[in-house]
Amino acid sequence: MEDLRIKEYLEEISSKKPYPGGGAVSAFGGALACSLILMVARIINQKIKENLIDKVILEILKLQEKFLKLSYLDNLAYEKVVKAYKLPKDNEEGRRLRRGEIEKALKEATLIPLDTAVLSCELLNIFLVILEKDLKSAFSDLGVAYYLIETAFYGAMMNVKINLDSIKDQTFIKEILNKREEILRFKNKFFALREKFQSAY
Repeated sequence: MEDLRIKEYLEEISSKKPYPGGGAVSAFGGALACSLILMVARIINQKIKENLIDKVILEILKLQEKFLKLSYLDNLAYEKVVKAYKLPKDNEEGRRLRRGEIEKALKEATLIPLDTAVLSCELLNIFLVILEKDLKSAFSDLGVAYYLIETAFYGAMMNVKINLDSIKDQTFIKEILNKREEILRFKNKFFALREKFQSAY
Protein backbone atom coordinates (compact mmCIF):
# COMPACT_ATOMS: atom_id res chain seq x y z
CA MET A 1 0.00 0.00 0.00
CA GLU A 2 3.06 2.28 -0.30
CA ASP A 3 2.13 5.80 -1.43
CA LEU A 4 -1.57 4.97 -1.86
CA ARG A 5 -4.04 7.52 -0.56
CA ILE A 6 -6.44 6.22 2.09
CA LYS A 7 -9.48 6.17 -0.22
CA GLU A 8 -7.51 4.35 -2.92
CA TYR A 9 -6.26 1.83 -0.36
CA LEU A 10 -9.80 1.16 0.85
CA GLU A 11 -10.87 0.61 -2.74
CA GLU A 12 -7.95 -1.81 -3.21
CA ILE A 13 -9.04 -3.82 -0.16
CA SER A 14 -12.67 -3.79 -1.34
CA SER A 15 -11.86 -5.12 -4.80
CA LYS A 16 -12.45 -8.74 -5.84
CA LYS A 17 -8.70 -9.40 -5.78
CA PRO A 18 -7.67 -11.54 -2.78
CA TYR A 19 -4.97 -9.03 -1.85
CA PRO A 20 -4.42 -6.80 0.02
CA GLY A 21 -6.17 -8.96 2.59
CA GLY A 22 -6.25 -9.65 6.31
CA GLY A 23 -2.50 -9.89 6.74
CA ALA A 24 -1.80 -6.53 5.11
CA VAL A 25 -4.67 -4.88 6.98
CA SER A 26 -3.44 -6.33 10.29
CA ALA A 27 -0.03 -4.73 9.77
CA PHE A 28 -1.66 -1.45 8.71
CA GLY A 29 -3.72 -1.57 11.92
CA GLY A 30 -0.43 -1.71 13.82
CA ALA A 31 0.73 1.42 11.98
CA LEU A 32 -2.52 3.20 12.89
CA ALA A 33 -2.05 2.21 16.53
CA CYS A 34 1.42 3.77 16.39
CA SER A 35 -0.11 7.05 15.20
CA LEU A 36 -2.54 7.22 18.12
CA ILE A 37 0.15 6.31 20.66
CA LEU A 38 2.46 8.94 19.15
CA MET A 39 -0.26 11.56 19.52
CA VAL A 40 -0.70 10.74 23.21
CA ALA A 41 3.07 10.56 23.80
CA ARG A 42 3.51 14.03 22.28
CA ILE A 43 0.71 15.46 24.44
CA ILE A 44 2.42 13.99 27.51
CA ASN A 45 5.73 15.40 26.33
CA GLN A 46 4.24 18.90 26.24
CA LYS A 47 3.16 18.58 29.87
CA ILE A 48 6.18 16.81 31.34
CA LYS A 49 9.50 16.86 29.53
CA GLU A 50 11.06 13.44 29.98
CA ASN A 51 13.96 11.79 28.17
CA LEU A 52 12.02 8.54 28.44
CA ILE A 53 9.11 9.91 26.38
CA ASP A 54 11.53 11.25 23.75
CA LYS A 55 13.02 7.78 23.42
CA VAL A 56 9.58 6.18 23.30
CA ILE A 57 8.50 8.51 20.46
CA LEU A 58 11.56 7.52 18.42
CA GLU A 59 10.88 3.82 19.03
CA ILE A 60 7.23 4.14 17.97
CA LEU A 61 8.25 5.96 14.77
CA LYS A 62 10.58 3.07 13.91
CA LEU A 63 7.86 0.52 14.60
CA GLN A 64 5.38 2.43 12.47
CA GLU A 65 7.73 2.30 9.49
CA LYS A 66 8.18 -1.43 10.01
CA PHE A 67 4.41 -2.03 10.19
CA LEU A 68 3.88 -0.12 6.95
CA LYS A 69 6.63 -2.09 5.24
CA LEU A 70 5.14 -5.39 6.46
CA SER A 71 1.71 -4.36 5.16
CA TYR A 72 3.25 -3.75 1.75
CA LEU A 73 5.30 -6.97 1.85
CA ASP A 74 2.30 -9.04 2.93
CA ASN A 75 0.46 -7.83 -0.14
CA LEU A 76 3.37 -8.81 -2.41
CA ALA A 77 3.75 -12.18 -0.69
CA TYR A 78 0.14 -13.18 -1.20
CA GLU A 79 0.33 -12.04 -4.80
CA LYS A 80 3.17 -14.56 -5.23
CA VAL A 81 1.00 -17.29 -3.66
CA VAL A 82 -1.82 -16.58 -6.10
CA LYS A 83 0.58 -16.62 -9.06
CA ALA A 84 2.17 -19.89 -7.89
CA TYR A 85 -1.22 -21.64 -7.76
CA LYS A 86 -1.87 -20.50 -11.34
CA LEU A 87 1.29 -22.15 -12.70
CA PRO A 88 0.68 -24.93 -15.26
CA LYS A 89 0.30 -28.52 -14.04
CA ASP A 90 -0.07 -30.32 -17.38
CA ASN A 91 2.77 -32.79 -16.75
CA GLU A 92 4.83 -34.19 -13.87
CA GLU A 93 7.65 -31.66 -14.32
CA GLY A 94 5.17 -28.78 -14.34
CA ARG A 95 3.44 -30.12 -11.25
CA ARG A 96 6.78 -30.50 -9.45
CA LEU A 97 7.82 -26.94 -10.26
CA ARG A 98 4.38 -25.66 -9.29
CA ARG A 99 4.51 -27.45 -5.90
CA GLY A 100 7.95 -25.96 -5.24
CA GLU A 101 6.84 -22.42 -6.07
CA ILE A 102 3.68 -22.77 -3.96
CA GLU A 103 5.73 -24.00 -0.99
CA LYS A 104 8.23 -21.16 -1.36
CA ALA A 105 5.49 -18.52 -1.65
CA LEU A 106 3.55 -19.91 1.32
CA LYS A 107 6.65 -19.84 3.52
CA GLU A 108 7.20 -16.17 2.71
CA ALA A 109 3.49 -15.48 3.31
CA THR A 110 3.86 -17.15 6.74
CA LEU A 111 7.00 -15.34 7.88
CA ILE A 112 5.66 -11.85 7.17
CA PRO A 113 2.60 -12.03 9.47
CA LEU A 114 4.81 -13.72 12.05
CA ASP A 115 6.95 -10.57 11.98
CA THR A 116 3.78 -8.48 12.32
CA ALA A 117 2.81 -10.43 15.44
CA VAL A 118 6.29 -9.97 16.96
CA LEU A 119 6.16 -6.25 16.18
CA SER A 120 2.72 -6.04 17.84
CA CYS A 121 4.23 -7.46 21.03
CA GLU A 122 7.01 -4.87 20.90
CA LEU A 123 4.46 -2.11 20.42
CA LEU A 124 2.36 -3.42 23.30
CA ASN A 125 5.35 -3.11 25.67
CA ILE A 126 5.89 0.50 24.57
CA PHE A 127 2.15 1.15 24.85
CA LEU A 128 2.30 0.11 28.52
CA VAL A 129 4.92 2.81 29.20
CA ILE A 130 2.56 5.47 27.83
CA LEU A 131 -0.45 3.99 29.62
CA GLU A 132 1.37 4.27 32.96
CA LYS A 133 1.47 8.06 32.54
CA ASP A 134 -2.28 7.96 33.22
CA LEU A 135 -3.39 10.73 30.85
CA LYS A 136 -7.12 10.47 31.56
CA SER A 137 -8.16 12.80 28.72
CA ALA A 138 -6.57 10.38 26.22
CA PHE A 139 -7.95 7.16 27.70
CA SER A 140 -10.31 6.52 24.77
CA ASP A 141 -7.51 7.23 22.26
CA LEU A 142 -5.34 4.70 24.03
CA GLY A 143 -8.26 2.28 24.10
CA VAL A 144 -8.62 2.48 20.32
CA ALA A 145 -4.84 2.08 19.97
CA TYR A 146 -4.99 -1.01 22.19
CA TYR A 147 -7.70 -2.67 20.08
CA LEU A 148 -5.72 -1.90 16.92
CA ILE A 149 -2.65 -3.59 18.42
CA GLU A 150 -4.77 -6.56 19.43
CA THR A 151 -6.20 -6.79 15.90
CA ALA A 152 -2.70 -6.60 14.41
CA PHE A 153 -1.54 -9.37 16.74
CA TYR A 154 -4.42 -11.83 16.37
CA GLY A 155 -4.97 -11.05 12.70
CA ALA A 156 -1.32 -11.82 12.00
CA MET A 157 -1.38 -15.02 14.06
CA MET A 158 -4.46 -16.26 12.18
CA ASN A 159 -2.66 -15.71 8.90
CA VAL A 160 0.38 -17.62 10.18
CA LYS A 161 -1.82 -20.59 11.11
CA ILE A 162 -3.79 -20.58 7.84
CA ASN A 163 -0.67 -20.48 5.66
CA LEU A 164 1.14 -23.03 7.79
CA ASP A 165 -1.69 -25.52 7.26
CA SER A 166 -0.86 -25.63 3.53
CA ILE A 167 2.92 -26.08 3.91
CA LYS A 168 4.51 -29.55 3.58
CA ASP A 169 8.01 -28.89 4.99
CA GLN A 170 7.82 -30.43 8.47
CA THR A 171 11.06 -28.81 9.68
CA PHE A 172 9.74 -25.37 8.74
CA ILE A 173 6.37 -26.13 10.36
CA LYS A 174 8.01 -27.21 13.62
CA GLU A 175 10.19 -24.10 13.71
CA ILE A 176 7.24 -21.76 13.13
CA LEU A 177 5.03 -23.57 15.66
CA ASN A 178 7.74 -23.15 18.31
CA LYS A 179 7.95 -19.42 17.55
CA ARG A 180 4.16 -19.21 17.51
CA GLU A 181 3.91 -20.72 21.00
CA GLU A 182 6.49 -18.28 22.30
CA ILE A 183 4.65 -15.30 20.82
CA LEU A 184 1.26 -16.49 22.11
CA ARG A 185 2.54 -16.10 25.67
CA PHE A 186 1.67 -12.43 25.20
CA LYS A 187 -2.01 -13.37 25.28
CA ASN A 188 -2.13 -12.82 29.04
CA LYS A 189 -1.02 -9.20 28.61
CA PHE A 190 -3.72 -8.69 26.01
CA PHE A 191 -6.38 -10.24 28.25
CA ALA A 192 -5.47 -7.98 31.18
CA LEU A 193 -5.54 -4.83 29.06
CA ARG A 194 -8.78 -5.79 27.34
CA GLU A 195 -10.50 -5.99 30.73
CA LYS A 196 -9.15 -2.54 31.63
CA PHE A 197 -10.58 -0.93 28.50
CA GLN A 198 -13.82 -2.93 28.50
CA SER A 199 -14.62 -1.39 31.88
CA ALA A 200 -14.84 2.01 30.15
CA TYR A 201 -17.94 1.21 28.08
